[in-house]
Amino acid sequence: MKTHIIGFPKSGTCWLSYMVEYLTGGNVNGYRKEWRKDATGDPFQKRHDFIDVEKFDRLIMPVRDPFEAIGSFMHRKKSRAEEYAPQYIELLEQYDEHEGAKLMLSYELLTKDPSNAILMLSKFLGESEHKAVAFTEKIEFHQNSSRGLYGPDLKGKSYPRPASLYEAIKGHEMTKKYLTHYGI
Repeated sequence: MKTHIIGFPKSGTCWLSYMVEYLTGGNVNGYRKEWRKDATGDPFQKRHDFIDVEKFDRLIMPVRDPFEAIGSFMHRKKSRAEEYAPQYIELLEQYDEHEGAKLMLSYELLTKDPSNAILMLSKFLGESEHKAVAFTEKIEFHQNSSRGLYGPDLKGKSYPRPASLYEAIKGHEMTKKYLTHYGI
């Protein structure tokens, strides 16, 4: 079964990919520079866009407050935040239109309650709950291991909420459907 992990940059896609690899024993293409040689499970695909998403049976999407996700992404860019609003909204639209099985996990759940997140993920993927429990028993080890694969933890940094970005996101149908818990 083919599974696609999709999300706006800085929304938890790497941490989610790490969890998927742990649970399934498979590789997540787009997450590591090289395939794990010990991988045994089906391959997964991680992207920040929706090229060929219809070829995938299942879809997993981490979602983060757009101000935080775009702000964190902009930390390394020299453009205006509102330029990324259409990309963020398009990801939500594509998730909404996907006809196969799908799971949306909030960034906050992934980072503040990873034990619950991995249990939800294991159920969605049809993997053993015992593996998820074993993961939670060594959560600090896994958090440190995953950071070593994709970079330093920037958790706790707050980003500005420019009015132009707010205007670009607030009235959209997808924002109302999926992001109301962020107060937008």
